[in-house]
Amino acid sequence: MAPRTQPRAASQASTLPSPRDFERHLVARAATVAPADVTALLAQGGVLRERLSGERAVHPALAQRARVALHLLADHAHGACPQIPYQTVSMLAAALFYYLEPMDVVPDFIPRVGTADDALVLDIAWRLCGAGVQRYIDWKGLTPSDEPTSPQAIRMPPPKASARTSARAPKPRAAKGRKATRRRRGR
Repeated sequence: MAPRTQPRAASQASTLPSPRDFERHLVARAATVAPADVTALLAQGGVLRERLSGERAVHPALAQRARVALHLLADHAHGACPQIPYQTVSMLAAALFYYLEPMDVVPDFIPRVGTADDALVLDIAWRLCGAGVQRYIDWKGLTPSDEPTSPQAIRMPPPKASARTSARAPKPRAAKGRKATRRRRGR
């Protein structure tokens, strides 16, 4: 008599992560995001935008939300929108870090389905921090649309002057008048 085995699909179903597992991972990762991590993520903006350009056909919502998230992070890093809660910033940063990982739950090199888990993670982040995202969208004056956002609709803010730059700026000199001249003569 042959030994009985469980159907293969049933044994695999218990090992696949659920949306709740993705949510727990995202929340745990977001709790560790520091401002320097956001800056490092923005430094990879070119890589992100390049990858997102290929996502428009397969996952248009992923491409749209990731672009808005990237601009929200950039505006936050430049101090342009201080009214956005840091929970929103860290959650979206964690989701974009997950998107950048090529070897995650579903490897990104698998055509058409490789970024399905990335879309799910960004969707979860969008849902968890919806109030902060909506606040940003209202502040930026964006309108909901199924079309990808044009670059003119969301502009990256100019780089903020750092403390190092402003410390080196020459200080304005006092206008020369009689009092300044008298002090010099008396020395």
